[in-house]
Amino acid sequence: MLIDSGSTHSFINYKLTKLLNYFIYLVPPFQVMIKDGGTINCSRKCHNIKLNIGEYLLHSLIIAIEVGGVDVALGVQLLQSLATMAFTFLDLSIRFSS
Repeated sequence: MLIDSGSTHSFINYKLTKLLNYFIYLVPPFQVMIKDGGTINCSRKCHNIKLNIGEYLLHSLIIAIEVGGVDVALGVQLLQSLATMAFTFLDLSIRFSS
């Protein structure tokens, strides 16, 4: 899982959605800008994806894309629903508090 505070939306690897048998909704095609300034074409999303992060259980809409290297990338819209987060980069940890 990747926490991407530079991304508005959250993404899930399309292959993982098939493996976990998630229902995929087709939506009108749209583009998402990626870090290098390019774009990815998107036309699928999943509703009510359940994610456990610490003691938090999230139910979220996540855009399904074909991507390598990561299964889930959490963007700002989803992260805002969590409590306050404190990052400690020395030991690569995240602490949640309300």
